[in-house]
Amino acid sequence: MREWSPLLVIGALSGLIYLAGFDVAPEVAPTRLIGFLYLPLFALFLASAWWVWRTPGLSPWPIIVAAVVFRLMAATDPPGLSSDSYRYAWDGRVQRAGLNPYEF
Repeated sequence: MREWSPLLVIGALSGLIYLAGFDVAPEVAPTRLIGFLYLPLFALFLASAWWVWRTPGLSPWPIIVAAVVFRLMAATDPPGLSSDSYRYAWDGRVQRAGLNPYEF
């Protein structure tokens, strides 16, 4: 367990930064805020990668579970940088109805 404690701390910090990041300044456009959020998250990623690289014998399963948890956290958020996903969903509904959304 001792070899996982730094990774648990890094994971908790990453989760707090991600969850609190967009709530800190909701009036700021996400495109301006994203650099300030992902720079510390990338630094934490590098720290965790360094720790895993220098600690022999670590099982990859806790890392895979953490990756799935973070992906689920991101999947539940509304699109912050672009609304293209809504347009793609609409295009899919139109195509399912038998029409070409790009025809006109």
